[in-house]
Amino acid sequence: MFWVILIIVVFIVLYLAKYYAYIKNYPKGPMPIPLLGNLHQLKTHNTHLHFDELAKAYGDVFTVFMPRPVVIITKFQNMKKALIRRGDDFVGRSGLFPDNIFQSFPNGGITFASGDSWREQRRISLRILKDFGMGSGITEDQTNFGTEDQSKKYRLRCGSADGSVVSSSIKESQQLKDDADKLKVFIREQVDKQKAQFDPCKEPQTFVHALLLEMHKGNRFLCYEQLVDITMDFWLAAMETTSITLRWAILFLIANPQVQHRMRAEIIDIVGKDRRICMADKLSMPYCTVAVVEIQRRANVLPQNVMHRTVKQTMVSGHCIPADTLVLPQISSVLSDSSLFENPDEFKPERFLQDDGKTPHKELLQYVVPFSMGKRQCAGEPLASVKLFLILTTLLQNFILEKPLDGALPDLEPDFAFFAFPKQYKLRIVPISGCEES
Repeated sequence: MFWVILIIVVFIVLYLAKYYAYIKNYPKGPMPIPLLGNLHQLKTHNTHLHFDELAKAYGDVFTVFMPRPVVIITKFQNMKKALIRRGDDFVGRSGLFPDNIFQSFPNGGITFASGDSWREQRRISLRILKDFGMGSGITEDQTNFGTEDQSKKYRLRCGSADGSVVSSSIKESQQLKDDADKLKVFIREQVDKQKAQFDPCKEPQTFVHALLLEMHKGNRFLCYEQLVDITMDFWLAAMETTSITLRWAILFLIANPQVQHRMRAEIIDIVGKDRRICMADKLSMPYCTVAVVEIQRRANVLPQNVMHRTVKQTMVSGHCIPADTLVLPQISSVLSDSSLFENPDEFKPERFLQDDGKTPHKELLQYVVPFSMGKRQCAGEPLASVKLFLILTTLLQNFILEKPLDGALPDLEPDFAFFAFPKQYKLRIVPISGCEES
């Protein structure tokens, strides 16, 4: 019995010695314990704010063990050094939950894929989008929507797709997986409809048709499941993020009517009340442009970046990061950095304009990185930016957004479920036709 106990004690001592020698290979963070790491210490609600607190204690680059080591990178300059200057070192993805729930098969799609498959899918997709005029008039025609016949007051209930954070992390994970499964079914249905209409002898009319044509040509990186995953990636990147950001935009404009008034005045001055707004107008609409930027900054729809993985040993701000290490750049640490943005919690579009009220403050604008930066920057950013600008300005050209009749301002605290959703709220939408804004 003595020898059994001695062997167990020696094993535990050796294991602990090896474990704590192992954690010294990573940037210093809160002390983990074997098997659990730091899971018992991490807050499941507002995790990005908890990481901001840890950064104050351990520095801008630190490690948390979940229980696998994850290096957290905060602040713009550190993210720039990692994702741009050493971008090739950080191009890997985790392949773990929650990333893999959006994939039909391992390493599928673009956003959550790695290696040669990721490079080829991204190259093909960006070329197709460019051929279809991403950011040009084609996209504008698909984005603009008619509002001329609207003549009544509306009450609109804006909600999130189950954005509430539940107390149980297991239940939350299951809900996220269930939502992802429903989305996969929806995307497959849309892809199948496009596939039924596809004719390889004709010029492709849609993004899916163009991918099917690449498959028809024998591209070894493309298959049906890959096509589904790519379509889902762009839906999440351009459609879902735009939808959530628009909900935030309406919320901020209700809470800040002076911003809404100034945006509308610029729209009417440049475009008028009847002409359709196009992207060419954007250059003549500096306030609307920076208002959209401020909405993206304050909305902070993806407070934590998608997980990266180092493909080789590398360095960031004097910290050695081993190969095959998960890395989580904190977008929120940049968008809410008080050293970059004075009173960052304020909704203040004019912060991005110089004293003349017209010239963009380019140095400050570079810090607004809602789509991340570097080689893994969101491929759907141009499409999302076009949609956000056109939809929001067209909305304000035709409607006044007001608080509900009870006068209650909506809650600006977000709910989290992978994205940061606004809580459900009500508002009044008043058609401008036949009335004047006071």
